Amino acid sequence: MGILRKEMVPLLLDFHEKVQVPMMDEVLTRLGGVEKRIDEVELSLKNEIGRLERKLDRVTDHQAVVLDDHSVRIGRIEAII
Repeated sequence: MGILRKEMVPLLLDFHEKVQVPMMDEVLTRLGGVEKRIDEVELSLKNEIGRLERKLDRVTDHQAVVLDDHSVRIGRIEAII
């Protein structure tokens, strides 16, 4: 059993160096690209959310003005009645 172990250790180390290490490097390289893409998507979403918030602010401001106008009109109608 000891002889088999002595023969297996160099084979396993060789396999690790020639196959597993390059494969892990390739995976890490791909993940680096994915991380960059995720950052781009996050930035894009942040910009879109900001744009939507500005639109909602404009709509809310417009609705507030419209409601104020209606309040004035309703006040005039109530005064007449």
